[in-house]
Amino acid sequence: MPAPRLNRSKAAALERLLNMLYKPAELAEELGVSHDTVYRSYIPAGAPVVLDAGGKVWINGRQFAQWARDYLTTTRRGKSKPPMPAGHAYCMRCNRVVMVQSPKMRPHSRRQNVVQLSGTCPECGGKIHRFIKSS
Repeated sequence: MPAPRLNRSKAAALERLLNMLYKPAELAEELGVSHDTVYRSYIPAGAPVVLDAGGKVWINGRQFAQWARDYLTTTRRGKSKPPMPAGHAYCMRCNRVVMVQSPKMRPHSRRQNVVQLSGTCPECGGKIHRFIKSS
């Protein structure tokens, strides 16, 4: 089964969908994708569809938007992404999550309510950073 082509830029288009039934071609036009993407990617991946008496496919806009938001928060295999533990960051050299050595927290220079966790990787010694929302 092909993975749905649904990136974060399409998420803004989801807000425009109404609580009504769309033909797959109409939904594709609203999202800015081809109708083949709807038939070959979204529907086989589990997008909510309704078949009428004539066998035509209809998609409820609000249900599709909710399904798409849920899909964006999961991995390609349908499992939820585990949260990164506190005090850990992703090392670009090692390509994995590691514990930050000598961590330093400082406020982000341009964004409020965001702090930057900086330190070094215990494996390769490279600098690693992680941005965290502060409450």
